[in-house]
Amino acid sequence: MSWLKYAAIALCAVSTRAAEISLDRIDRDTVSLAIGDYKIDEGVYWSIIDNTLTSFTGGFENDGSFYITTDNRLIGLTVSIINLLKTISNSGDWAFNASRTLTPPSYTLSSLNFQNTGSMWFGGDGSLGVPLMTVQSHTWENDGLIVFSLNKRSTSGEVILGASLELGTGTITNDGTVCLINQVYHQTTAIDGSGCFDIGSDSNVWL
Repeated sequence: MSWLKYAAIALCAVSTRAAEISLDRIDRDTVSLAIGDYKIDEGVYWSIIDNTLTSFTGGFENDGSFYITTDNRLIGLTVSIINLLKTISNSGDWAFNASRTLTPPSYTLSSLNFQNTGSMWFGGDGSLGVPLMTVQSHTWENDGLIVFSLNKRSTSGEVILGASLELGTGTITNDGTVCLINQVYHQTTAIDGSGCFDIGSDSNVWL
């Protein structure tokens, strides 16, 4: 069988994974690729462990609990959920954890709409390299809690929120709390809402 046939079979397998998660689920995948929309039902958890790379190319709705973790000491965790025509929403618990890895994490959420009414935690280590934590969308709304945390601050990593003035409305709406721990946040959008930014240990916000 040619490599093209293998690739076609692999792509088909990946495509059919788009699903509604209605029962508790644990996956052990070093690399996890998924095409299509995903929904985690309320009261249900999906945990991806021993992971180094996860990529979703569809909408994502979490009403339960969603966890991605790595225990690899050498390879940082890379997670992306990207579809500029879809929505990323969270009303439950959401955590990406690479705090035991020396190399930096890269977390990219990019969508048409982003809404959080639950709790989201993005963790890693900034001792080596450049950690990147990005949550970008045309419409950006937070009514819950979002935490961006590093064990140690990086000299060049940063948190990026919302759409730039060139790409979207240039405004994020924060009626909840955004916490920064050992992080740097460069404000590139206007900020509306009655929420707050909690500037924690060894963190800076540049306006």
